[in-house]
Amino acid sequence: MIEYEKIHHVSLAVRDLEKARSFYSYTLHFPEIQRPPFKSNGVWYAIGDQQLHLIEHPNGETLRKSGIDSGDGHLQFGSEATNIRLNGWRRRGSLMKRDRKA
Repeated sequence: MIEYEKIHHVSLAVRDLEKARSFYSYTLHFPEIQRPPFKSNGVWYAIGDQQLHLIEHPNGETLRKSGIDSGDGHLQFGSEATNIRLNGWRRRGSLMKRDRKA
């Protein structure tokens, strides 16, 4: 049996690579790493010892067309700041009922 150690990377399709790059590079401050010269446009980031790959694909099948739904597939980045924020929401009872474990 293969024993997996971690997720190496997650790839996200984005409609507008420069807009996405601005968000991940300048808002979240993710460090950009070297990307091989693929035919597609994209940018890669290091997040701890994992990677996030953004791939420009305006007509991709996985692109969301509606609003955010936390019950649908999604990705969350963890940091001390997000842990503090989540714990504060939990103390105040601000998490949605469907997000709470019984």
